[in-house]
Amino acid sequence: MRFTDAFGQKPQGSAGFNLTFGDDNERSRSRMRELIIYIAEQCRDDLKFGATKLNKILYYSDFLAFKRYGTSITGAQYMRLNRGPAPTHLMPVREDMLAKKEIKIVERDYWTQTQKVVRPLRSANIDLFSPREIAVVDRVIKELWDLDAYEVSERSHNRGWKAARERDAIPYEAIFLSDEPLNEDDIDWAWNAAVDAGWIDVPF
Repeated sequence: MRFTDAFGQKPQGSAGFNLTFGDDNERSRSRMRELIIYIAEQCRDDLKFGATKLNKILYYSDFLAFKRYGTSITGAQYMRLNRGPAPTHLMPVREDMLAKKEIKIVERDYWTQTQKVVRPLRSANIDLFSPREIAVVDRVIKELWDLDAYEVSERSHNRGWKAARERDAIPYEAIFLSDEPLNEDDIDWAWNAAVDAGWIDVPF
């Protein structure tokens, strides 16, 4: 596993940073509910859009924003599930939205599976988000548009997901883990970082 940032460079001082796991609070829940409605609005014509794909659009949007800008869009916590990462508090947020009639769940058949599709009953309040945050979400929706639930799940089984145990929180820094094999530059960087951190004594 190796670390890279959004521009292909290794983050400075990565040996000692604190990991970012997100949180469950009023702000993260509020932003998540509006993002759910926004995504459901944008994916209304996506015949492959269901609960699993919603989870993955939320996940990729938050983690890609963190990779690019240092902060996620919702601030929510994500955990490892069998079918890939998902927001830890998605279910209570969704149930509250159903109770308040902000969304409804429509079931439909997709091949041999039954999709649970979120349908918005109001418009999203996108004033909570910056233009660059919405741009990240739009990009993720576009890139995943042609994928079904199985395909987006398989894609999300990356190094960050594999490093966590079932139902464990996944740190946002996992987005910097690469699935590519190590090369000599990576090994040299890791060695120098370990020396700088005092993990390795170099004889003189």
